[in-house]
Amino acid sequence: MARRSNQDIERHYFKQFMTHFPLPSGEPQYGDKPDVILHGERRIGVEIANLYLVDGHDSASEQIQRNFRKEVLKKAQARYVADGGKSIELSVTFDATHPILDKSAVAAKLTSAAHSIDKLAAGAANMAQFDGMPEVRAIYHNPIQYPDAKWHAVQVYSVPQLSLSRVSDILDEKHQRLSSYTTCDTYWLLLVVDFADFAQDQDIEWPEGGGALSSKFEKVIIYKPQFGSWTDVPTRNDV
Repeated sequence: MARRSNQDIERHYFKQFMTHFPLPSGEPQYGDKPDVILHGERRIGVEIANLYLVDGHDSASEQIQRNFRKEVLKKAQARYVADGGKSIELSVTFDATHPILDKSAVAAKLTSAAHSIDKLAAGAANMAQFDGMPEVRAIYHNPIQYPDAKWHAVQVYSVPQLSLSRVSDILDEKHQRLSSYTTCDTYWLLLVVDFADFAQDQDIEWPEGGGALSSKFEKVIIYKPQFGSWTDVPTRNDV
């Protein structure tokens, strides 16, 4: 199946947004810079961005760490099998407070851990014996051998509070691009929180005492499409 482009995804989000938010009447035109222009009494340019908890360039971000986990598990299982290991399954919970920095080192430790528990009954490993592996919180061992056994990550998440610093960072980034946008009467910024993505999911309520952000956008809206809910970010036009 072909992967959807960013423009397709943004169009999908905006069509959902139109069903939930009381937009002014107008015909949407999809494009780039801005992503949508709503043609009505005024031309409203709408820029759309996903609101991730952490910048995706940060190696500790969920966007990067989830790929690191997959690579570590694949490498560790391959080493384990090459060393004469069995076709067993491991379910591994990684500790997000100790991000993976050295994938090869963590993979090697997991391979060693698998050899030390593969003769035990099914169940959770005693993590006290793996003090040198802070990146891993828990390992569940299934001794039944399967032809297509796969080691996989099992993560437990809680919904954190809204990342105000990320809202501010994205706003600053978009301010720098406004001069290159198609001319409109005004501009809105739509920040999407897709709860199905753990790298994004967060509470979208603006906290008391959060204050107003300096903004060149007439409106800044945080939107959770699966719940049809949104928050108007308090802003002030002093930039």
